[in-house]
Amino acid sequence: MSKDSPAWTPEKIKEIKDTIDVIKKRTQFLINVRSELEANVSPTYPDESTLRSLDSTLKRNTALIKKLKQINEENKASLISDIKQTNQTKYLSEVVSAICECSFKLNDVPAVIKVCSELHRKYSDFQKEFAPALFKNFRFGSPVNATPATSSSAPPSTPSTPAASASGTTATEDKDANRRRRVAMRLLVDSVANGILKSEGVGSGGAALLAICKQLSAMVQAMVAKEDQREGAILYLSVLSLAAKTAATSILGLAPSSTPPSLRAGEGGGDAEGDREGASPFIRGLLEQ
Repeated sequence: MSKDSPAWTPEKIKEIKDTIDVIKKRTQFLINVRSELEANVSPTYPDESTLRSLDSTLKRNTALIKKLKQINEENKASLISDIKQTNQTKYLSEVVSAICECSFKLNDVPAVIKVCSELHRKYSDFQKEFAPALFKNFRFGSPVNATPATSSSAPPSTPSTPAASASGTTATEDKDANRRRRVAMRLLVDSVANGILKSEGVGSGGAALLAICKQLSAMVQAMVAKEDQREGAILYLSVLSLAAKTAATSILGLAPSSTPPSLRAGEGGGDAEGDREGASPFIRGLLEQ
């Protein structure tokens, strides 16, 4: 072996094997995401006769709606099976409301996405019901000062300053409310990434995501300047941070933190400006913030 030959030490071999493992997992993840995305972007809805043949009784659907408030990886398959066997046409708004309460855990969102995908591919009206119900989790401020949404499918307008309650304190909700908001943010990002909500256009999930992040950013900037509002600013900042972390991989396609540095964009010819030019309008909008 010459002096210029690489030293194939056990550590180097392990690093290469680990890198290959990361590439394989990432590739499979992208294949799965693409498959889910294609099915959601162009769904094939069942015909009316098929839906009428399914169980549409109040008892069966009430039980299903109750389960939808607590979706997790363990009951995901059972819920999807129930959805396939029942007709939720009359109860779609209740189904959506149960999901958009966001009472499940952050780590359960991938399971929620699977359930939402099943509903989205079954009912043409699911997206119309789902979008405004999910956006309600991002209405900030007190009822007196909060700025209302311009339409049922649009997020609230961006206020110049955070709304204040009658007592003079900011209208920041408690930590439990912010926990639900973080879950809703993850659900929003993943719904856009998986094609349940449209990524572009007026009233789309992508437009809503941009508007909500702008609103949160404006509120955080206004609140950090006031000592008595900094705790609220930290809560809102945690939602922004989650949005950035989730969207980085699922929407922007950036390498996850587990990816070896040698595989990240920017090493070996990555061109950030070129990536910006080739991106979709939605992604360019995020990059230009």
